[in-house]
Amino acid sequence: LNLGSFTLFVEKFIADYNLRTKEQHVLFMETVRVQSKQGFNICLFVVTNCKVFLLEPSRNKPTFAAEGETFECWDASWEAMFPREPTVLWERDFSSLVRLWLGYGSQILAVEWQGPGKGQDLVSSPSDNKIQSEVYLFHRPDRCTTLAETLRAAAAQGEAGAVPILMDPAFRNLVLAQTQEEQVLAITVAVHGPKPRQGLFTSEQKADPTPRLFVLTAASVLEFDIKSS
Repeated sequence: LNLGSFTLFVEKFIADYNLRTKEQHVLFMETVRVQSKQGFNICLFVVTNCKVFLLEPSRNKPTFAAEGETFECWDASWEAMFPREPTVLWERDFSSLVRLWLGYGSQILAVEWQGPGKGQDLVSSPSDNKIQSEVYLFHRPDRCTTLAETLRAAAAQGEAGAVPILMDPAFRNLVLAQTQEEQVLAITVAVHGPKPRQGLFTSEQKADPTPRLFVLTAASVLEFDIKSS
């Protein structure tokens, strides 16, 4: 998850992509998982001093991959030596920020936007200028709150003004209803690892990449699906 040198590459990529705002500097960049029809996709959430971008890392195999070698999920280390250009899924102005919602735990952030944003595959019209929301899952808990504060601070300097940060009670109430008043000790978003071999001539089952919410209580461990719809 070290994005150091790749962040500089992305900064140059954004400057070349958006020529009208050449003096853009990356204030924040982090890998997030965003729910789509195909599941949860790994994306790069980027905040510059001018705009907000959601980027998709290259879907191609890394340059060092041997012929026939397969890779399941993108990893930041693939871009360390030979970085590849990502795809811009959308770009938005800070003025389109409406509300920020912190989910239950410390790894879920939902953002409400005014309109769909601009992207290579997005075609918007005035009738599309309604509030839309996206949910982002973070690997590192501290980066979730950092992004919320970065967005809020950047929006406050422009036309958007102060953007509220709210706590979402809906998922919390669903979880607490299942704990049966047991004390909640820990909450984390994680994925299932690969299942071990069952015998000498059986292969190891691949890991399930679907993120889930795990809740540790004083009596048990509960597992919840995460759905933004």
